[in-house]
Amino acid sequence: MSARNEEKLGSSLEPSVQSRAATPPPANSILNFPTPTEFVELPSGGKYYPEGHPLHGVESVEIKIMTAKEEDILINESYLREGVAVEKLLKSVLIDRSLKLEDFLIGDKNAILFATRISGLGPHYGVNLGCGACGAKQEKTIDLREVEHKDCFYDNVDQTEKGTFITTLPTTGLNVEFKLLSGHEEKSIEETMKKRKKYKVEQERLLYMMELMVQSINGVEDRSQIRACLSRIPASDCRHLRKTYERVCPDVDINHEYSCSECGHTQEVIMPLTADFFWSK
Repeated sequence: MSARNEEKLGSSLEPSVQSRAATPPPANSILNFPTPTEFVELPSGGKYYPEGHPLHGVESVEIKIMTAKEEDILINESYLREGVAVEKLLKSVLIDRSLKLEDFLIGDKNAILFATRISGLGPHYGVNLGCGACGAKQEKTIDLREVEHKDCFYDNVDQTEKGTFITTLPTTGLNVEFKLLSGHEEKSIEETMKKRKKYKVEQERLLYMMELMVQSINGVEDRSQIRACLSRIPASDCRHLRKTYERVCPDVDINHEYSCSECGHTQEVIMPLTADFFWSK
């Protein structure tokens, strides 16, 4: 814009735009309301993140309540097709943008998932449960507010200063050091299994998961040796390692006590996390 035109208009366009952008809404604007947020307590309490990690020692994180923006994420066809809608949703509700969803331990990520679902769709979640005794199917509504953090048990396992655990395999007697899996490993497992399925390669999901978990065996940290060892240990040792991991891994408790209305049989079942968890009818 020429100096003569600027004189006619009184000022240049750029300062005018900057001025309008910086102008706060008037006091009586409908935009003057705080965004509702809540704090989500992390099952890990921040104890299993290494020093220097942004979540080391962090006991809770702040999230915003779901809005129309997040609902749009859930129905975005591209996100649904790629299977990333829930991941995009959780990233959107985190208040601290410096935190990456992939850095959260899986159990901590699950706690954010449940809190987000409750804030967006309410606490009531309808599921179909089957009786293990008579086979009868029953529709039941679960109150997600009653879901608590699971109890962890650390007997027969040693904890290290790095936030890892060491257990002795019962059959081979090997000392295995393992870590808790985060969103990075969870994503790696899913992407690797998809690639192996595409190219019709044996998936070996459990073996790959154990590879990601295990940090050392009898002090040996070489990845090729660890993989070779894990592929050869007896199934009893594999089950011990996985069960030990489940016992020490902080998470939300999705076990639910179910009583059959047909035969009265009572059993503990794992809450099914179906598509209706977020895409409720």
